[in-house]
Amino acid sequence: MTSKNPIPRKLVLALVGLVVGAVILFTPQCAVEYQALLFDMEQYGESPEKDVCHAIQERINAYNGECGGDVVLDCG
Repeated sequence: MTSKNPIPRKLVLALVGLVVGAVILFTPQCAVEYQALLFDMEQYGESPEKDVCHAIQERINAYNGECGGDVVLDCG
């Protein structure tokens, strides 16, 4: 059974795009940076190198200062 007034496909795609754009736009930057730091810390754990660790620590320090976080990474 088909409906009498189907919703145009372009309208549905536009609404989906609008919702996705709004989610990206209104996601707090600190939450995005936190997830990026967690990912980098996991990657560092697989092949620990001092240079990589210190680079991540600099980003962590910036994150903690800007976002009030308490993330810590021990480079040994």
